[in-house]
Amino acid sequence: MRTFIAINFNQDVKNRLINIERSLKNMSEKGRFTSKDNLHLTLIFLGEIAEERVKLAQLCVKNISAPKFDMVVNRLGRFKRPEGDIYWAGIETSPILTSIYNQLYSNLNSYDFYIKDSEYVPHLTLARDYVLKDEEVMEKYKEGFEKIIIQVESIQLMKSEMLDNKLTYTVLYTKELDSTK
Repeated sequence: MRTFIAINFNQDVKNRLINIERSLKNMSEKGRFTSKDNLHLTLIFLGEIAEERVKLAQLCVKNISAPKFDMVVNRLGRFKRPEGDIYWAGIETSPILTSIYNQLYSNLNSYDFYIKDSEYVPHLTLARDYVLKDEEVMEKYKEGFEKIIIQVESIQLMKSEMLDNKLTYTVLYTKELDSTK
């Protein structure tokens, strides 16, 4: 089963992100854009795991200790790729988000989940295989980028699968974050 751990968004946040995608579409020659239903922040990608290990992954999420917090989307960026870039919305550095990531990483490693050892760069993928029409227009758009504040109240263990030729994400488990800030 293909799995990952994520922060999902409410419809208002998804609508704001879709508006950013529309602007990106208008500035592109081509690109594949994340569907509204699939917009999320990946905390850790687990990849393919056996069905019997899902309960262990759930336990790793359940054992997170963190308060609810505000997460801020504060910029656009890209990962350059020869076949087309990946455009993303970046997340402002947050001690709580970093703590959640570190706890997940530690918990998962203690149960022998293989997690790629690299620096965590929190971002929301908006477009893949993206080819920009005009760099100058993009730079102006980035300068006027309006921050999005997201209230994070939970994290989810997710399943990723193709259903009727559509990439579909399903929540397997939700960990509610603590009410005290």
